[in-house]
Amino acid sequence: MARGRKTASATPAKRAPSPRKTRQPGPSDRDDPAVARPAPRLPSPRGLYAIHYSSDLSNTVGLPRQISAIVVQNVLTEKQHTFSVIDIAQELRCSPDRLHTRFDEFERVMLKRFSAFVRNTPKGTRLHWGMRKANFGFDVILQRMCAHRVQKPAFAERRLFDLSAYLKLRYGDSFAAQPRLINAAKLNGCWEPTFLTQEESAAAWSNGEYAKLVQSLSDKVDAISDLYWHVKNGTFRCALSSPSPLPSHPLASETVDEAPPAPHSGVGSASKSTPAKTKTQTRGQRPCYERDHTFLAWYNEVDASTYHSYARIRDRWNREHPKDPIGDGQHGRDLVKKGLKAAERDGGKL
Repeated sequence: MARGRKTASATPAKRAPSPRKTRQPGPSDRDDPAVARPAPRLPSPRGLYAIHYSSDLSNTVGLPRQISAIVVQNVLTEKQHTFSVIDIAQELRCSPDRLHTRFDEFERVMLKRFSAFVRNTPKGTRLHWGMRKANFGFDVILQRMCAHRVQKPAFAERRLFDLSAYLKLRYGDSFAAQPRLINAAKLNGCWEPTFLTQEESAAAWSNGEYAKLVQSLSDKVDAISDLYWHVKNGTFRCALSSPSPLPSHPLASETVDEAPPAPHSGVGSASKSTPAKTKTQTRGQRPCYERDHTFLAWYNEVDASTYHSYARIRDRWNREHPKDPIGDGQHGRDLVKKGLKAAERDGGKL
């Protein structure tokens, strides 16, 4: 018996889906924070290093520009690493008035040390502020290294995060007036009077005031780190709106097993006043929140030896936390002052 031939059924062709009509951004949308635009995800604070540097702004023709200092700060621990020609000059016992005559020599040593630091942290992500330009950025640093025959580290693009570009995408170009870093810091309570504008930096460079440049640079790197935490916590203030939480942010709802401390209530007690931890704390909480509020409790403890004394707070912390010291001398005092300011921004009172 012959097999019957299968007949192809007449299946109607599927209709192609009609293209979805999407609203095209208009010319005014660039400054409208209500219009969502794609933005990269914030990097994790683990292995994140804020970075900024100071260069010869008076040099508008000959590139690459000389570099006087590079400051790097671990965003999670707030520890800073400073690479500067003035530090090298002091190590080699060169008087400040002769520094300019040996500048290239000191710059080479500084860049060599910075290169070693970067190569020793290959998985670190560099959090920067607009270091993407031909006359200011990572390319300039690499060019100076090449000029001094210093081994160049690799700055992988995926491990560079431009916070200023992110804020433009998230809030629009007018998230802060120019200069944006200084004004964004003012809006978010992390401005310092030591900040130098571009004109002031150029004048300081011309006058050989490298210590002033390093101080400004250090405080700006600290501000970049603080701005990162404001964005991550959803408390960032911009010029276009009041602070508002970002519930849709992918990092805003993650949790870890830590909690903000309760204020220390003991007066004149000799026992440790480090607040106890509870089981819930948002990962967006600053990692040094507990330490800074401990500083604040000690600072306001009227009958204690630490009352209104940065040095005694430093010494008490180092004595009670030998595994997590904050350093001796002026560095430790400065860290206490920064911690108190951070606690004040959290709502504490000095």
